[in-house]
Amino acid sequence: MAFKNKRLRDIGFGEKDNTSTTRLINNDGRFNVLRKGSRARNLYSEFLEISWGKFYALILTFYVVLNLVFAVFFDLMGPGSLHGVDQPTFAERYLNCFFFSIQTFTTVGYGNMSPANVPANILSALIAMTGVLVFALITGVFFSRLSKPVAYIKFSEQILEAPYKDSKGLMFRMVNLRDTVISDVKVTVLLTRLHFSEGEERREYISLELERDSVSLFPLNWTIVHHLNEDSPLYNQSKDIFKEQDAEILVDLKGYDETFNQMVRVRYSYKLSDVLEGHKFSKMYHTSPEGVIVLEIDNLNKTEPTV
Repeated sequence: MAFKNKRLRDIGFGEKDNTSTTRLINNDGRFNVLRKGSRARNLYSEFLEISWGKFYALILTFYVVLNLVFAVFFDLMGPGSLHGVDQPTFAERYLNCFFFSIQTFTTVGYGNMSPANVPANILSALIAMTGVLVFALITGVFFSRLSKPVAYIKFSEQILEAPYKDSKGLMFRMVNLRDTVISDVKVTVLLTRLHFSEGEERREYISLELERDSVSLFPLNWTIVHHLNEDSPLYNQSKDIFKEQDAEILVDLKGYDETFNQMVRVRYSYKLSDVLEGHKFSKMYHTSPEGVIVLEIDNLNKTEPTV
């Protein structure tokens, strides 16, 4: 049967990738690809991509380790290198050297400890300069992380096969978790699966026709529907076939974030072997007595039987 959908040659994974995977795109939007071997690394981009928890942990670790190293140099200069550091034990003296390094690094300078000779003054000057540079770099990365446009679009956990028009439709829905306005939103949905071609198993990518693939504004939830009619490559296909073909739905959404005045992009995927049948999505919004539309975001995954 000839489908109306345009078959795509390649989206980056290649047609000859005939291995079954958990999924090509993870639910966080990242590609399910582990890169090994020699590769170019960019610390700035990595600092922008890691989670906030890892970001703070790396900064704290770097801050502590660097000052522990500086404290070693102060301690090696001897007890007379710093005023106010005359404790008899090594542990007490090293601890004070560590805290003096922090005071110099952060340019706090309480005054009870200070350099006592030329080498200590030179090291203090280097620490102060290092502190200024480090905090400037951290401030720049911190600002970039806060100002980076990120679309917090949440997708329904399941994709449903529910009644639609005179037959059925494959559908999932999404909602903007932020109060920001995203306009000119367009979504592309691809089916990827394994198939035999030219005597070998290949991976194909098919663009699925949608009931609506774009909206001017995105104030409420949006349910994406693919009609499972005779023109659909999924017509009369069972979940067992989906599993054999390692079938997956790839979702690519992009829109204009009016808060950041930039384009944002979100990716997601569903394994067709996990399609929920016999259910439909429950309504997510209602009108209050005051005439205000109330969107219940927590009902994104709420479904009900199609009886």
